[in-house]
Amino acid sequence: MGYPATLEEILGIAYNAGASDCHITVGVPPIIRLNGHLKKLDMPVLTPNDTLEFVVNLLRPRQRERFEEMGEYDMSVGFPNIGRYRVNVYKQRGSIGIAFRTVTTEIPTTEKLGIPQSVVDLYQRKRGLILVTGPTGSGKTYLAQTLAKIINVPFAIADATTLTEAGYVGEDVARGLLLHNGVAQLNALVANIHAVARYYLLHLILGLVAERAGNP
Repeated sequence: MGYPATLEEILGIAYNAGASDCHITVGVPPIIRLNGHLKKLDMPVLTPNDTLEFVVNLLRPRQRERFEEMGEYDMSVGFPNIGRYRVNVYKQRGSIGIAFRTVTTEIPTTEKLGIPQSVVDLYQRKRGLILVTGPTGSGKTYLAQTLAKIINVPFAIADATTLTEAGYVGEDVARGLLLHNGVAQLNALVANIHAVARYYLLHLILGLVAERAGNP
């Protein structure tokens, strides 16, 4: 006998509650994140067969093959009247879990995010590397989206297997690239972003190490 609710029904409950995340994990009921706090839904505990059935229904055959090969898979999925989600399917302690994160098309203002003007003014710097860090759900992506909108540049985040699967692609980026070379172009872009990020982060670390060595 299957779980008494479908994934769409669970996400519908999360959506109506205003949750930003929904976690499907074996051994506990579905969990949602409300205002940064985790809350268990009043539903039965999930079993390994429950989460496996959810994944079988969620992933296409090719996606399941990649999931079995890598042990996790990132994608985006939309549900009518609910919204679009960034999804991470993963293996943990011999079972399968799924994490859903709401993907919004509305770019918040700096005022709504509570960002001080000193941070906003960083985009005017001609040189340097800005690292946006923080725990899950702290607003890293919203900040990057907002700054990209202020300076009027395309926005894309290399935060999953491909940009299109992650769901974090600015509409201008997706529209322009898909008109030319399609998804292959997006995948090439995410590889370039990863390479550039690694290059600058490595040089930043080496610079800090050299500075510390010269100034004990």
